[in-house]
Amino acid sequence: MVPKPITGRDDSAVATARENLRTELAFLYSTPAYRGTLDRLGRPDIADRLAQSAQAGNWTALPTLLTDDILKTLVPQATYKDLPTVLHSWYPNTCHGISLDLPPTPADDPAFRTTLRTLASA
Repeated sequence: MVPKPITGRDDSAVATARENLRTELAFLYSTPAYRGTLDRLGRPDIADRLAQSAQAGNWTALPTLLTDDILKTLVPQATYKDLPTVLHSWYPNTCHGISLDLPPTPADDPAFRTTLRTLASA
């Protein structure tokens, strides 16, 4: 499993990561290749608005269309400390391993290492 969770050392870092991923996902979900996910979530209206905004070249509007509620449905979110519990709740008995991106700053390595140890021991 290779999830792309929204995570960080504290709530502020998680909020920053959320905004960064919101921008990326808004662009991706504006394309036909990703539309099916929003359709399956019962949000074809969001898929339509994203596509229309992209077609109009209104790139700055894209992130505003992906609400926090939609992001919570699409992506696991937690601080490093709480991430193992969140990932286990999202993917119970569905995989034998999880691959995660390294933290954006080396200062977060010790907290992230603890997260990895907790995940490995579960």
